[in-house]
Amino acid sequence: MSNVLIGIIGVILFIGLALAGALFLGPRFQEATVNSKTAAVEQSLSQVVHAASLYRMQEGRDLLASNYSTNVQTLRDAGYLKTTVASPLNGSPIFTVDASGGGAVTPIHHVYLALGPSDDKVARSICMQIERQAGSPDPEAAMEPVTTYAGWGNRIGARKGPGCMNYTLGAGYSAYMPV
Repeated sequence: MSNVLIGIIGVILFIGLALAGALFLGPRFQEATVNSKTAAVEQSLSQVVHAASLYRMQEGRDLLASNYSTNVQTLRDAGYLKTTVASPLNGSPIFTVDASGGGAVTPIHHVYLALGPSDDKVARSICMQIERQAGSPDPEAAMEPVTTYAGWGNRIGARKGPGCMNYTLGAGYSAYMPV
């Protein structure tokens, strides 16, 4: 009978220690998850940027922003990407845009992908991490909603490197990288 009681007490102690460990490691574990997802997003964008640069160098012409939804497939078909690259978070496509953030018949300037809607806390965390890594002095201010098409163009046109914004008129949190 005492062995059963000792076993029950042992199980209770084990569960208590497991819960204490989960509570202690919770925020750090969540931060590591966000860092991992951020790296995956940046890697996906970087693959398309490098493929587009190689395409420009090898083919002697630029991809056009007006083909924003098919340029990644064009890079794959031409052998510059092994597979069609998409968002590692939700499988959404990576788009190419011009310097104003649109799809004019001009060379591509940026690639971007939607991380998630404006109320998605994970997408916000990833977006803030991208801003931190890009050297933003105030990542929290960078999360202020961009509510106009002109605001989108001003934001990506002013940035020389990668970044992220909360584009409420469109896809919500959006990560971008210049070509």
